[in-house]
Amino acid sequence: MEFYKNLKPIHLYMCSIVFIVLSNVVRTQNQSLYLAFLIVGVILFALGFSKKINK
Repeated sequence: MEFYKNLKPIHLYMCSIVFIVLSNVVRTQNQSLYLAFLIVGVILFALGFSKKINK
């Protein structure tokens, strides 16, 4: 959990953007991978947002 405490919200936002873009790239080839990447991207965005609000 120490790793999460040291992360800045911008890093979580950037990772969420990467996962959302990857989900759109693989959307036509693999539907389950698309959903997994999309969910991970949304979760990372929400974690970054909550971390920014708590500061």
